[in-house]
Amino acid sequence: MKDRVCLITGATSGIGLATALGLAQLGATVVLVGRNQARGEAAVARIRDETGSTDARYFPADLSVQAEVRQLARDFEAHYPRLDVLINNAGAFFHRREESADGIEMTWALNVLGPFLLTRLLVDRLKVSARARVLYLSSFVQRWARMHFDDIQGRARYNRVRAYSQSKLALVLLSCEFARRLAGTGVTVNSLDPGFVA
Repeated sequence: MKDRVCLITGATSGIGLATALGLAQLGATVVLVGRNQARGEAAVARIRDETGSTDARYFPADLSVQAEVRQLARDFEAHYPRLDVLINNAGAFFHRREESADGIEMTWALNVLGPFLLTRLLVDRLKVSARARVLYLSSFVQRWARMHFDDIQGRARYNRVRAYSQSKLALVLLSCEFARRLAGTGVTVNSLDPGFVA
C-alpha cells in the first residue's frame, strides 16, 4: 500500500481506527475523518506510535451535515492529488427520531446521504488513481430490510431498527449503482458486512 492514499470516515475509534492502523502498517497514507478533534488527533498519534508512519492526517467533519461533507472534500482535494481507497465507515444507530442540521432524519443523513455525497464529490480523484476502490460498510441487518420509499425518513412512523436496517440496505444499493456508473473507469465499488465486533 506504499504511496496509496486512503480516506476512512468514522476513523477515530472502532472499525475505522482498526482499519486505519492496518492500512498504515501496510505503508499507506491514511486520512482519518471524524467529528471530535481531540479523538482525531489522538488517533493520528496512536497510528504514528504503533506503526512508525508519518503519513497520517485527521480532517474534522460531521458527515450528517452536507456543508461539512463539502468542506471535507475541498480540504482533501487541497492536500491530495489522488485517492486510492475511500472507506465509508461512519454511521450510527439513533434510538429516537432526530433531524440533522439540514432537516433530514439523522440515520438517513449520516448513514446514507453523507457517504453518497462524499463519494460523489471525490469521484474525480478516484478516477485519477488507477485501480481505486470505494467501500461502504453495511451490516447483516440489511438482509431483513426493505426500502420504505413512501416514508424514507420515518416521518409517519419512526422505528429505530427499521431506520438503521433500511440505511444499511441503501448502502448496498448505493454501492451497486456506483459500481454500475463507474464501470470501465478503474474504480471498484463494494459494500461489506464487517460481522460482529466488540
